[in-house]
Amino acid sequence: KMWQWRYFNLSMDSIIYAARIDNSLNAVGKGSNITFTVPKETYMAEILIGNSNLDIQKMHLNTSNSNPFIFKSLDTKNNIIQFSIADYKGLDSLLVLRVPEDQSSQFLAKIQYRFLGIDGDTLNYGISEIDINLLPESFYVYNNYPNPFNPITTIHYDLPDLRDVQIEIIDIMGRTIKSKSINRHVAGRHSFTWYGINNFGNKVSTGIYFFKIQAGSDLRIKKMLLLK
Repeated sequence: KMWQWRYFNLSMDSIIYAARIDNSLNAVGKGSNITFTVPKETYMAEILIGNSNLDIQKMHLNTSNSNPFIFKSLDTKNNIIQFSIADYKGLDSLLVLRVPEDQSSQFLAKIQYRFLGIDGDTLNYGISEIDINLLPESFYVYNNYPNPFNPITTIHYDLPDLRDVQIEIIDIMGRTIKSKSINRHVAGRHSFTWYGINNFGNKVSTGIYFFKIQAGSDLRIKKMLLLK
């Protein structure tokens, strides 16, 4: 089967698409992946990405199909990237856009898209304004910072999904001196700041402490040092 590609000009100003800004593109973000839902019976897709907060030069489009044809075109002057993809067996139901990691944990972009059938007929097209929170892929607890500290330190942790969370500060004798419970803690990137005080509001002494974070069935314990 031979197809005639109808490439976008690398521009977000197409009159044809201007009336289709409907935000109907189904996209979900997790980790460094943006997953797009592909209409049934799609054999070709064209995706144009611009106005993004992330580096377009580090973006890659993937599919679970073994041998798809993928063409990438880049316009660094206007900060626009185009992906064209085709497979004679048909595309998988999902396309995955790999984006660079960023401390903001957000993916912002204008995406112009078109999905085509086996005969080149358009199944769906339009422009969507994307604003996606890139949820963590797994539960992770980072080292506190600063460490050593006096008297304030912050603990960052990632939650991939909704969980009950228990945070405890434990002294060298194994006693819990500070604790916090968060029921149904939402997925995302979070932080807990400890001000060097116990549950009664009293300052604690110099020494080694441990912070323990229990998130559902996952548990992490790390060591920190308070110096005065």
